[in-house]
Amino acid sequence: TGSPQEVLALCVYFEEDPNCQPLKEIRFSKIDAQVNYEFDVDIVPKIPLSTRIVTRCEFVDDNQTFRCQLADTAISTEDLIMPLPIEIVSTGDREKDFHTLWDWMEEDTKKDGSSCVESVTTVQKSLEDFLSSVRPCLKCCQISASAKCVKYGIFLPPSYHLLMKVTSQRDYVVVRLMTDFYQSLLYIREVV
Repeated sequence: TGSPQEVLALCVYFEEDPNCQPLKEIRFSKIDAQVNYEFDVDIVPKIPLSTRIVTRCEFVDDNQTFRCQLADTAISTEDLIMPLPIEIVSTGDREKDFHTLWDWMEEDTKKDGSSCVESVTTVQKSLEDFLSSVRPCLKCCQISASAKCVKYGIFLPPSYHLLMKVTSQRDYVVVRLMTDFYQSLLYIREVV
């Protein structure tokens, strides 16, 4: 029937998603139709898997209540990739921390019932081409780089890790992966 000029109340709802902690509804009062409003939503994953959260809206003008579905709130693989936020051994020595975590996970893979897994794959690119094709979300997780090897340390919220050692061969690279969340092995094809 036409757009209201003033919305007395607006509420944005998020349906529960098994991959994330429940999101609180967001409420606004007295919204002007001529103004753009922005808001932030803190999404806390239970497990680091991409998902789509169904998002709905309800608003009231001076006469009626309206309900509609908004575009889903999408959480992509790239949204879940964060640099390792830890200092295990010494302050500022990320290389040493990376090796400490790698060694611990490698040792854990040998135990029965371990959640840690190691995987090795190859990518048919030179190291230089590999580095130029890596997405920004992975670039920020780079721990170290040399002419023959690049290391990445990835934190996957709420509490998982994915470590990568990319080693140069003649015309391809070998990617060794170590993780405590096996589904994260699927991420690699999405970010390189």
